[in-house]
Amino acid sequence: MNRMRERRVLISAAGIHGNTLKIRPPLPFGREHADIFLKTLEDVLHETN
Repeated sequence: MNRMRERRVLISAAGIHGNTLKIRPPLPFGREHADIFLKTLEDVLHETN
């Protein structure tokens, strides 16, 4: 979550086990925003391996 925040994408962990990601604040967004989110998430996940 911190690495995503550094890239200006706000998310938080939710759920009983903290295994659900929530986009913060919950705003409607278009396809281009989803693409940015997914690319950023992919980059962050690759960095952790």
